[in-house]
Amino acid sequence: MRKGTLAIATAALLGTMTSAFAQGAAAPAAPGAEAQQVDDAYLAQCSPQATKEFCGCIVSVADFQIKDPTERMIFYAYTVGDFDKAREQRAVLPAEQNMKFNIALQQAETMVHDRCDKLRPQQAPAPK
Repeated sequence: MRKGTLAIATAALLGTMTSAFAQGAAAPAAPGAEAQQVDDAYLAQCSPQATKEFCGCIVSVADFQIKDPTERMIFYAYTVGDFDKAREQRAVLPAEQNMKFNIALQQAETMVHDRCDKLRPQQAPAPK
């Protein structure tokens, strides 16, 4: 009797898990989905102030250099000049991650200078 009950319970559990997986409930999020959300938020913030090409260039640098979504948020905060927010977010990173991120951030900064600065909107001279 116990074997029969156990077999029925196991079959029911497997059926539930299979059904949930088929519906997408148990499927993990797409690997780049969180990074894409961070990119979209940055583009929404960048677009009113800069050209589409410049904003897209910054995102392409992040795609190449910075994979972690949290690190991307910090990178984007730096690029828009929100240094307090960037420092605050960076303070919660573990020391080892922060050291690795520093290297990626320096490489990203070099890429922005080489690839994106020519697309940066020109500031109007200050009135005299």
